[in-house]
Amino acid sequence: MFGFLDNSIIGGGAELGIPYWNPRGEAGYTIGEELFPNPSFETAGAGGVDVLSWWGETIDLGGDIIQDDVNYSNDGGSKSVKLIAGTVDRSFLYTPNITVKASGNYLLAFDMKGDGGATSGFYMLYDATHAATIDNYIDLRYSTAQWKRKYINIYIPAGCTEISLLIFSPLGNGRYVNIDNASFKEWVPPTMLEDNFNREDGDPWVGPKGFGYTDSLITAYGYPQIVNKKLVSPMPDGVAPRGSYLCATLPGTTKKLEVGFSWSSKGSDIGGSVVFGISPQHIALATLSNFLHFYSTSIQWDFSYFDAGGVYHALGYGEYANPLVASVNYKMSIEITGNTLVATLPSGQTVTYTDLAIGANNGRYIFYEMYRNNANEKLGEFSGVKATWV
Repeated sequence: MFGFLDNSIIGGGAELGIPYWNPRGEAGYTIGEELFPNPSFETAGAGGVDVLSWWGETIDLGGDIIQDDVNYSNDGGSKSVKLIAGTVDRSFLYTPNITVKASGNYLLAFDMKGDGGATSGFYMLYDATHAATIDNYIDLRYSTAQWKRKYINIYIPAGCTEISLLIFSPLGNGRYVNIDNASFKEWVPPTMLEDNFNREDGDPWVGPKGFGYTDSLITAYGYPQIVNKKLVSPMPDGVAPRGSYLCATLPGTTKKLEVGFSWSSKGSDIGGSVVFGISPQHIALATLSNFLHFYSTSIQWDFSYFDAGGVYHALGYGEYANPLVASVNYKMSIEITGNTLVATLPSGQTVTYTDLAIGANNGRYIFYEMYRNNANEKLGEFSGVKATWV
């Protein structure tokens, strides 16, 4: 449901994968010190298989890892690292174990340049404390032969105090990727994220005040843009059902979420849905677990959760006495206290649900989704999003 974000306002990313972030929306964040020595790969290693100082390298049969003279031109350095796949598998770069804060929030960033091939490199995140993989072969989803900066939001699991990061070449003999200006820093979020999209028309949305968006439809149709103080997806008629998503990462238990939205209709048929999601973990639609899920269409609402095994459970649902209409601004909010959820629906009606699953969800990851149900309905518009927690 959620994927990459980058600083260059060009698409790229993993749908249905890890939440990615645009740190230009850093207001209120506390940013830690750089944890990567030799981040720009300017310092060579001892030679032979030790290509780079501090970093570790694993070279596939017939592949290579080199300190390359091709570098990101704006960094003042002269080197990058080039990861070249061999005949069997990928070549990859890895870090020694890095001391981190358990349950902490970190930002991984680097410039990357592909070889123009059809597939891209990967990254992995390893929990060295528990000898367990956290993120396994996450596709970087960028192989274009131009430099682009990637930002990856990393959540450290409870009890984990050491991690290692791995960056892989694409798969395929001779395929390669260049990496430069790597960074790994702690990012502590503020206690509230909010955006009312009060910018000039046509501005690409770059996630001010902590929210990010993802690229489920970006590569084909461009980024969401501000139109009449709303966030609007540039999806044309006649394409398959797709969504426009926002995401944020929270430092603790969610207390309240709000979303303002409207539908841009095609005739009287507005279709589509607006969705909240709260998860304590990285999320993929195919493996939903411990996930609170709320949505509204023009005629009904639904509150549900997926348990630890990914099994769906309904909390409650209903139909509006009067269907929602196009081009009207609606607001939907939820507030969680213990095991109880109180929701104010777009109709103004208040509903309350109590369930142990509500209190059990610690809600580090927050998602907003505007989804179109078929190719003949217009996508909706966000007029504001807000998350507050304790």
